Order: sequence, then C-alpha cells, then structure tokens
Amino acid sequence: MDGAAWDELSYLLITHPSIFLPSRVWTGLAERLLSEMVIAEGIPWFQRFEALSRLIGHPLGQHATIASCGAMVNDSSNQVFMDPLSLLDGSRHRDANRHVTDQLTAPTNDQALRGALLASVRKVRDHHFTEKDLTALYDVLIQHVSDTDGHVSARPLAIEVLRLLPNDSTPQRSRSLDRALRNDAVLRQVLDTGRVVHAAATAATVSRICAPALAAQPDSSGTDVEAGLRTLVDEMLHSPVSDVRLLAAQTLAATPLRYLVADGLITEIRSRVTSTSPILAVAILGALPFLARQEHRNLVEQLAVCHPLPSEITNGAIWALAHLPGQSTECLLAPSPVDAPLDLDPNPSRPGSTDPARPGVRVRCLRQRRSTASHTQRHTVPSRNPGRDPMVAEHSKGHPSERSAVTGWSHSANPALSISPTAATSTSTPATPTFR
Repeated sequence: MDGAAWDELSYLLITHPSIFLPSRVWTGLAERLLSEMVIAEGIPWFQRFEALSRLIGHPLGQHATIASCGAMVNDSSNQVFMDPLSLLDGSRHRDANRHVTDQLTAPTNDQALRGALLASVRKVRDHHFTEKDLTALYDVLIQHVSDTDGHVSARPLAIEVLRLLPNDSTPQRSRSLDRALRNDAVLRQVLDTGRVVHAAATAATVSRICAPALAAQPDSSGTDVEAGLRTLVDEMLHSPVSDVRLLAAQTLAATPLRYLVADGLITEIRSRVTSTSPILAVAILGALPFLARQEHRNLVEQLAVCHPLPSEITNGAIWALAHLPGQSTECLLAPSPVDAPLDLDPNPSRPGSTDPARPGVRVRCLRQRRSTASHTQRHTVPSRNPGRDPMVAEHSKGHPSERSAVTGWSHSANPALSISPTAATSTSTPATPTFR
C-alpha cells in the first residue's frame, strides 16, 4: 500500500468507528503502518503519520496502535524513537500516558527521553495527565533539569514542561531546581519566557539571517513579509520545543525564500561565536536540511570532521549531512592534516585548528555516506514510476523478513508484515525531510 491508500483506509476506519476487526488484524495493521512510517520521508511520511493519528483515536484500534508505539520505544535495538512517542501525545488513553511517563522515568536512551519530553509538552497543555501523574511528573522533571550530562536540548525542554504545569499541581520550588536555574541562564530564560534566549538579545541574529531574503524582496512587498519572516526564523532557532522549530522550518521551506534563508544560516554559523554555541548551532543545523542547497554541504562537512567543537555540534552536523542535498566525497574518509583550517571567521584569540584524532566521527560519517547518496537520488531523480510510493526502505538490518528497514524492529511474530528493501524513487520536486 502507498501513502494515499493508507490515508483512504484510515479515513474509512475513523468515519466508521463501530466497524469490527479481530484484535490480531488491528495489531497487524498498526505494526505494519508504524514500520512504514518510521522509514518514510516527505509526503509519504505525512500520509502515514496522519493515518496512525487516526488509528490512535479510533475507539477499537487505539489499543493496538498504542501498544505498537510502546513496543517500539521500549526496544533498545530500534533506531527511531521520536516519531512513535510523538504519536502518543495525541491520545488521552491511560496506556499512552503510561508509555510516555515510563520513558521519562527510565528512558530507553537519550533520544527516547527527548521524545517523551516532547510528548509531555502537548499532554500537559491538553490536560491528558491526572493530578497524580502531574505530581510524579514534577519530581521526574526536576531530576532531568539537574542532569547536566544529557543532550543539549533535553534540559530546556524539561524546563518548558515544568513551565506549563498548573500551579496547583506543583509543590514548592525545590533546591535542585533553584540551583540549576542559578547556574544556567538558558534555563532561567525558558522558565520565564518560553524561549531559550530573550527576544531583545536575538533581534540582531534574526536580522542577519533574514537579510539576504529581505534584500531580494521588492519594495512593494511591505512589512508583512518581513514580520512573518522574522517570526518564523525566530521560532525556528529559539523555541525550546523541537516541534515548533520543525514546523517553522517546514513553513519556510514551502516559500520562495528558503534558499536565501539558508544562505543567511550558513553565514551565521560561520561566525566563531555561533559555531561554538551548542544551542544556536544545533538549531541551525537542524533547520538546514529543510532549506539548504547542495553547495551548503561543505561547511557542514567541516563542522563534522575538521574541528574540535562541542560534541552536540559535531553530532548535529553528522545528522544534517544524512539529510542535506548532495553527496560527501572521499575526502571525508581521509585523515585531516593538522593545519587544515576550518572555514570560519578569523579570531586571533582562538586560532582555527583541527583535530586529526576523531576516528569515531569519521566512522559515523562513512556510515552516513550511502544514506546521503540515496537521499540525494530520491530528491533529485525524476520517478520512473510516478505511481510508486517513494518510501525509504534501503538500509535494512539483517534479513528483510526478520527486521524492518532502518528501525531493526523485529516482526518475527508476524512475518507477513515485514518490509522488503525497495529501490528508492521520487517525484522531480525535492521533498522535505520530516525527521524529528
């Protein structure tokens, strides 16, 4: 089934809530659809995500769909956690709440923790949790806010969830929270305003990034275009919630200004201050796959392998390379000379240098090269079969009858639902990545 067929089937099911299907059919349907969704991109991803959102709201199909999402995020061999947890934020069912709180209390890995925090933003806002849940949630969030060893975006996201908690559900502020806020200006800012940086402090950054796009606009375009552009760029870079950043980037990607905004982002990340600031640099790297052209790859490659930067920036660059247009060359696999400069703005107080001893980074880049090449092919080669669904299914782990592509999620209990690798095809119009 392609994305359009899943869309039609899920619509028929949600508009006929009394339809009867055996429980094993609901389970097989949810597992198959979830397996396809986590390896899809662009419009096929949107179609499958919407279909799962309908199933998770179906009075009879929700149990199997929630259970499938829970099984995936509890599987440590799985590679995709944000998508299934993001599906759970749309359900008020107690099992959906339980899977999210379980990942907050004992996360499968760092990615699952961030997915659970992201799901909690909507669940708290839409009053999914009971009073008992909220009280327990407060204690868990304090622990994550106090943890300085996690992902750079985890603590601001935990603070954002804390900010959204009802006042009558939160006890007196703990000493651990006060200590974390005292030592981190970003956390204080998120708690006070819901932003990682105060708007007055980011105005100059937003202006620099918007400058190429605004300079290309005719005088008759008025102030509405400028105001809208500044708002989107600001949310794309400075919201603590990755869903907000993702939606802002996708909105910009649908406009003629996308490449000019990407030019502004590349210019900004070249500055020494930005390239060594994990919060802003990671946000820029997360937005580039939605906006960039092939020629924007070069600097991201340098950030990935040629300079001793914070690990969050290195990991963000490696992630971006897998989704940026174009293909990395063999130079990424060769040892970097000690004197190879990183193409950033000069700063006499901190001269550019390279780190030749980064084998782990290079190995990961090598593993991404084939993924990047296939991504480029999918987004640039016209489809030979326009009716075929351009779903990514090339990078399977093990035999396709045992594991789904990319996720490695076992379907041994139902081998008929396994996904076989297929050649990637696409339309001639570049699709937008949808990875969270």
